[in-house]
Amino acid sequence: MTALICYPVAKGSGSYTVPKTVKNIYPYAFSGCEKIKKITVKGSISSVNEYTFTGCDHLKKIKLPDTVTEIGDRAFNGCASMGKITIPSGVVSIGTDAFNGCESLSGITIPASTEYIGDKAFLGCSSLEKLEVDKENKKYKSIKGVLFSFDESQLIVFPPAKKSSSYNVPRNVVSVLPCAFYGCTMLESVVFHDRVVSIGSEAFYGCSSLEDIVIPKGVTEIKYGTFNGCTSLNYIELPETLSTVESCAFYNCESLADFDIFASVKKIESYAFFGCNNLAEITVSENLSELESNAFSNCIKLSAIYVNDNNKNFVSVDGVLFSADRKSLYIYPAGKVGTEYYIPSGTVGINNYAFSYSQYLYTVEMPDSVTKLGQYSFYSSESLTDVRLANYITEIPSSAFAYCKSLTSVYLPMSLKSIGSSAFAYCSALVSVEIPNNVTTIESNAFAYDIKLASAIIPQSVTEIETGAFNGCQNLIITCSEGTKAYEYAERNNIKHRL
Repeated sequence: MTALICYPVAKGSGSYTVPKTVKNIYPYAFSGCEKIKKITVKGSISSVNEYTFTGCDHLKKIKLPDTVTEIGDRAFNGCASMGKITIPSGVVSIGTDAFNGCESLSGITIPASTEYIGDKAFLGCSSLEKLEVDKENKKYKSIKGVLFSFDESQLIVFPPAKKSSSYNVPRNVVSVLPCAFYGCTMLESVVFHDRVVSIGSEAFYGCSSLEDIVIPKGVTEIKYGTFNGCTSLNYIELPETLSTVESCAFYNCESLADFDIFASVKKIESYAFFGCNNLAEITVSENLSELESNAFSNCIKLSAIYVNDNNKNFVSVDGVLFSADRKSLYIYPAGKVGTEYYIPSGTVGINNYAFSYSQYLYTVEMPDSVTKLGQYSFYSSESLTDVRLANYITEIPSSAFAYCKSLTSVYLPMSLKSIGSSAFAYCSALVSVEIPNNVTTIESNAFAYDIKLASAIIPQSVTEIETGAFNGCQNLIITCSEGTKAYEYAERNNIKHRL
């Protein structure tokens, strides 16, 4: 008996001792064993393999032998009750996500032998107050409970439960690694010095008390999710060296009210400022060339987007952002005041998310120059009651009008050929719809959960109605011809229909 392959998930015992003869515990061996509370490993194993104890929610104590040299990826992931663990003195490697989600773990000591700590090894350890490192370790160092590389050039982990409202990053630090301050809800202020040139993705994710921050001059990118969920962040100073703001960088920074986008910024990615509810105005810098249409989605107070006169890629028309040639409508600010909007003649495309989350818009009219709608183009425009689509649009793409809860009327042109998935899903005020004669496809969930939808006229041109197209439309009566795809769909899904 040299290998333990699997411990039964439903085994009732609260404790277990791994026999001395065991030399190997298989990956996933104890995974999901929620009843077990204490484990003693007497066997001379060399590795705690990947996923071995993942999801042992009630495991409080584990004793590992001194023969262990490796703790694998996600070995203790989700062991939420484990308050303490002694890492054996011979451990060389601690894998990615090894202790991720160990919410009760209050302290960790890294032994002298450890040469590698994987990404997010201690992520989600919300009770972690300090990370200590043996003084003989030549790869890592602890300074007042904060984990650094040995030369102090990298700040690796700031313990989430460290009792400190402010922190001055030491002068030797050049890089703040991904997730370094993840979930540090007590931190209100972090001060950098000018030697820092890199701040990793999700570095300050969920730092809900962080109020202000000045990004050092050498930083060129705000990485993915860096300040995601920093709900108290009301002031940020960006450096003139900045070129890129990546996806979700300031996602749901709902207190952020004002900042300057410097001329150096060339690219702002998707959801970069999503849900920044206090932003009132934005000026696009002169060198910005790439901007995702949903970069400022759900910024419900954003009333205008202006453009630097020297920018050759974008133009502002009455606070609405267009491409420089005015053929693409990029962003209609969600907080722009006005109940009606007439899209300017000459506009060809309405970009993804262009009108999403609009707060005040009741009606929109499109000129016949518009031939293309983007996905989510009017998503969750909750005041929108009436839309007249242009006469040359051939497709309503995915989720274009989803969650437009006040939408009562929509004009669908004869040019239309397909209605995309969830195009009108959750439009709870929509009462009737007449599908034009050239439409061939109604995709999945196109009108799902339109709870007031009572009438849908579907022509025989429709040859495909995908699963769930009218899910949750309890009051619906479909008008169609016998033998058509609509008739077949109604019969199969027990929907009332008439000829």
